[in-house]
Amino acid sequence: HGGCRGPGQHADGAADNGEQDRLTEELRPDLALRGTKGATEAHPVTGISGWYSFFDQILWRDKDHGSRSLGLFLQYGEMPREPNERTRSFGGGIMLAGPFPSRPKDAIGIGTSRVEVYVDEAGVPPVKGQAFEVYYKFQLARWLAIQPDFQIVPETRGSRMGHATLLGLNFSISL
Repeated sequence: HGGCRGPGQHADGAADNGEQDRLTEELRPDLALRGTKGATEAHPVTGISGWYSFFDQILWRDKDHGSRSLGLFLQYGEMPREPNERTRSFGGGIMLAGPFPSRPKDAIGIGTSRVEVYVDEAGVPPVKGQAFEVYYKFQLARWLAIQPDFQIVPETRGSRMGHATLLGLNFSISL
């Protein structure tokens, strides 16, 4: 689906909503280049770089329950995929850590991300896609979390991909 998973963390140690993780995969050449012209898993394209920035801020912390907080994140990144093609990614969302007094290590969040691919060739329109996600992270043990998520990807402009509804399940194991 163009997304990814990885170990995003907020300043208070709570996992982010997964959108940052998807951005990370978009910008990792070893994962993102599989669809690039001339690249195969056996013969990847090398010498391509990119960058991204990530801002996250706790907006509110419950004075009575220190583990409960509301955070905001924003992200932006770019990566050239070919000499005449570049990918831009940006998104944001909010996350509530400790949503219930009985579940202080859980988190719930919503987010959105957008990916735009531009090709510098006459008559080639950009491909622009948007995704929306909601998730709940269950911290089952100090070392184990399970995070179901639900995503909606409206029809992507400039692509043959239609509307998609996705269900995901992430497992996090900390050693």
